[in-house]
Amino acid sequence: MNGFEALQQVKDNMLKPIYEKRRHLGCEFCGTTFHGYYQNTGYQSDKVPNGKKSPHPTKQGYSIIHTYDDVFYPDCPNCGIAAGVRNADDAVAIYEHEQEKKRKNKAAAEKRKATRERKIKEYWDRVRHVRANPHDATIEELHSFNFVQALLGMPYYGGYDNREKPCWEQGQNGRYEVKFNYVDKGTSRSGKTHYTRQWFDITNTDTGESWEANR
Repeated sequence: MNGFEALQQVKDNMLKPIYEKRRHLGCEFCGTTFHGYYQNTGYQSDKVPNGKKSPHPTKQGYSIIHTYDDVFYPDCPNCGIAAGVRNADDAVAIYEHEQEKKRKNKAAAEKRKATRERKIKEYWDRVRHVRANPHDATIEELHSFNFVQALLGMPYYGGYDNREKPCWEQGQNGRYEVKFNYVDKGTSRSGKTHYTRQWFDITNTDTGESWEANR
């Protein structure tokens, strides 16, 4: 036996108890826990920590976790990979933390969706109310291009005279006269961008006051 083989034999003897010990492991990806043994082959990401750590050379407050060179976690029996395997208690804690975070994120997303749907309903309820009761329109609403557009049943792609009815028609809009204006300003050099100007001229027939509701 040469010197290299002798050193390898010593190393194998040192690692043998580590390989032979049955351990309680778990997977942070699926939450599965199982009993298994460390392996002597695997990927770099599957290496087992050796209990040593040192300060990070560039990130203050961070540490580098050192690992064994030839000791690897086994594959998770459920996922089939070792990337998420670690001590059972740690794995379950990480899995439960991630599940709780997903639950909170889902709840927050559902709340945002419900709020958005409520606001959309309130907006269109207000549009329908003002269509039927034009005197209730506020100055802020009549200065909003999008709100006036909604009152008129826009956008309408078949042309101004062919738009869907009923809408806030002349003679049905109380004391306000509304005129839609559209100016084609051409396209960009590439032809990909079309420039237009759209606005409404609105006049209060009682006071003679007029203004533009610009897009």
